[in-house]
Parts: sequence; C-alpha cells; structure tokens
Amino acid sequence: MRVFLALLFWACLSSCNASDDIYGPAQPGKGPGGSDYQHAKVRITDRAEGANGYWVFQPANPTPDSADVVVMNHGWGAYNPASYGGWIRHIVRKGSIVIYTRYQYSMATLPRYFNQNAETEITASHGEILSVFDRYNSGHGNPVIWRARWASQTNAVDYFCYWKLFDALKACALAAHYCNYAFGNTEEQRYMGQWSDGTPVKELTVLDTLE
Repeated sequence: MRVFLALLFWACLSSCNASDDIYGPAQPGKGPGGSDYQHAKVRITDRAEGANGYWVFQPANPTPDSADVVVMNHGWGAYNPASYGGWIRHIVRKGSIVIYTRYQYSMATLPRYFNQNAETEITASHGEILSVFDRYNSGHGNPVIWRARWASQTNAVDYFCYWKLFDALKACALAAHYCNYAFGNTEEQRYMGQWSDGTPVKELTVLDTLE
C-alpha cells in the first residue's frame, strides 16, 4: 500500500512539474506592449503626504525636453502606485510622464469624500469583466494566465492586453500610429502571444458591448 501511494504521489508530482514547464509568452521586443524602451530609468517625485497628494513619474536617462502626460485614476484601495508599478514603469520608459493621484489617504477614508457614483461604476465595470471568465479562457485552462493569487505578476495579460492596447490607443490618438492594434478587430489587436510549447494563447474577443 505504501509503495502504491508513493508511486501515485510521484506520478502526480511528475505531472505537475510537466505542467509547470509550460510558461506564458514573454514581452514582445517592439511595438505596443513591447520592450523597445526609450529611457532606462524612472524619476519619482513624491507629493503624496495627504489624501490630495500625488506622485509624478518622469522618464530619465535620457531626460526628454518634453513628454506626453498620462493621468492614472485608480480604483478603491489602490492608493499606492506600487499596485500598478510595472505598468507605470512601462509607460514612463516609453517616454510619457505619469501623474498618479492619491485621492484616498487610507482604507479608512470615508466614502463620502468620493464621487457618489464612483463605487457603483467601478464595481459594475469589474463585475461585467469578471462575468465573462466562465465563457472565455486563455487556451490552457480557465483562465491560466490570470488568477487571483498571480494577479500582481506581470505576464501576457499585461504585455498583450493592457499595455499593448493602451500603447496603441495613445499612439493612434497622438500620431495616427498603430491604429490597427487599437481598432478594427484586427489580428494585431486580438493577438495574445504563444505558450512556451507553441500553443497560441486564446485571442482577445472584440465586442462593442458585453452580452
């Protein structure tokens, strides 16, 4: 019996290890969401002592003469910019200045100091996105790339979704570049990379509205 249990444990462990050998797509080398950064460092200015404070993140090494400005408005509880640290670094190293407003001193800040509709709108939008997870998966599980315990890790959802689409929207709006990555339900817009075993990650589904 002990031998059988040991063999069963070894088989399970081998299977788990084999699964762990499959990893998600790496960051693309160029283009929207890519690692073709113009700046090597990020300079941080901290003016966030109170609820009305803010942080400013500026490109450095080299320091630009001018830069576009991106204002990030966070959701409830994300008053520390570390929650979006990877994305902020990405945007800044691509050449933009990021202003991260605090507007919430701590989790004890009373809701009456916020826009009355903010909580309802944020909750509704998050619920709308989460409601489709049982219908759409990443191609290797449901959904393997995004899980609550790994949500803080930078992965293909950042590179090929949030970062890619933001970069493309910004470039399209300001310079008419990469519009095919931002609009039109194109292959470039939907593409999510490949797993290490060559299996394509399930493409984004582009809809006008969620069902």
